[in-house]
Amino acid sequence: MPLRAGRRLMALLARLASALILLACWWLASRFVDPRTLPSPEAVAAFVGREAASGDLLRNIGITLWRVVASFVPPLFLLPNLRC
Repeated sequence: MPLRAGRRLMALLARLASALILLACWWLASRFVDPRTLPSPEAVAAFVGREAASGDLLRNIGITLWRVVASFVPPLFLLPNLRC
């Protein structure tokens, strides 16, 4: 049983390390690129915070999810016999 727990811990640490490396690469790349092209993680976090505080974040997420559903569901019914 301890071996399984150790593997789970290592898998969790690997995922965390991957996320931190990705964040560090994003932060580093944003220092050399125009902020309109690649905003920094701090700028994105601040924007998400403002959107959440104003209540617009949930509304915009809902609109985006509706667009995804509206674009993927109709083909399911229009092309029911299409197989990949």
